[in-house]
Amino acid sequence: MTMPNRVIRRPDSTLIVFGGAPAQAYKLSQPDVGRVEQQYGRPLDFVGQDELESALDGLRITQLP
Repeated sequence: MTMPNRVIRRPDSTLIVFGGAPAQAYKLSQPDVGRVEQQYGRPLDFVGQDELESALDGLRITQLP
């Protein structure tokens, strides 16, 4: 499970960046961030990439452009 290299929180969205080849970035709305954190009971800083992708699918969350 790869942990995020960076979680950038802004007032209206959050960017989660996982390093690697190639790097993966996810941009979520603040309400969706809360839903993911509630599902795992911990902040996004401690949610792995596999868990994040599973939550996006399971909670039917769409990434922001």
